[in-house]
Amino acid sequence: GAVARRGFASVPCARRGGTRGSSASRALQLRASAWWGQLIELLAAPTVVDMAAQTASPARVPGGGGGLFRTDGGVKMCSGLDVTDPLIQESWAKVRDDAAPETWLLLEYEGKAALKVRACNDGGSAELLEALDDSQVYFGGLRTKAGKFYCLMSMGEDTPGMAKGRAAAHKNAAFNTLEGTCDEVCGNNKEDFAQKLSKVDF
Repeated sequence: GAVARRGFASVPCARRGGTRGSSASRALQLRASAWWGQLIELLAAPTVVDMAAQTASPARVPGGGGGLFRTDGGVKMCSGLDVTDPLIQESWAKVRDDAAPETWLLLEYEGKAALKVRACNDGGSAELLEALDDSQVYFGGLRTKAGKFYCLMSMGEDTPGMAKGRAAAHKNAAFNTLEGTCDEVCGNNKEDFAQKLSKVDF
């Protein structure tokens, strides 16, 4: 049970299958298992925090116009759309005022990355559709007869492809600018937009 070498003290050797070898093996397995468990917990903890942060909905930023591909009022990332023209908020305030005659607002592009007011008037679907041109993209909002507010987007059928792509990226920034909306009316052309608008009590 012992091996003696010149210059070294006798060292006991565990016999194959002996109790000492089995105990040491089990102890190593337990330590390894505990170590792996701690490592997994350390690696998993930051992931849980990150996912919670990503899924949390930020508070709406009034008039901020932020958000790319998002309609819940939060800012996901900057879309580069300029919606700082004060006339936009002034006109939208009229539409939201039940005592004001204005019931709809249309916004059009000024350049490639800024919006301005195209029209803000009273009336219904006929008056709004008359202000649309099928060669451009328009955003806007309306007040229904029930006092609800909808966002609008009409993607002109004859609009160049690049302009359509920019408008798709700007959609939610434009919508987030109009406070108080609960739904949207969007069309890929004037005819499609008109058909969807006809379903709104406007």
